[in-house]
Amino acid sequence: MEFYSVQLREKIEVPDNDVAITVAENGRRQARATVQRDGKAIKLFKFLPNADAAPATAGTTGAKATTKPKGKAKT
Repeated sequence: MEFYSVQLREKIEVPDNDVAITVAENGRRQARATVQRDGKAIKLFKFLPNADAAPATAGTTGAKATTKPKGKAKT
């Protein structure tokens, strides 16, 4: 699996058997790995696409829903 290290500013390839896949509290899948570079342990993390997520369909605009601001209006 390929990770990007912000600390090293490069992509790092990690064997699949060294990657731990877990589920975050919010339900998103995540991958974690630790590699050794120049005698230092570099921790890597990335979010994974959800397996049950519906694929995006063509023609959708992805517009956000508008919400009313909370609190009193200033005059």
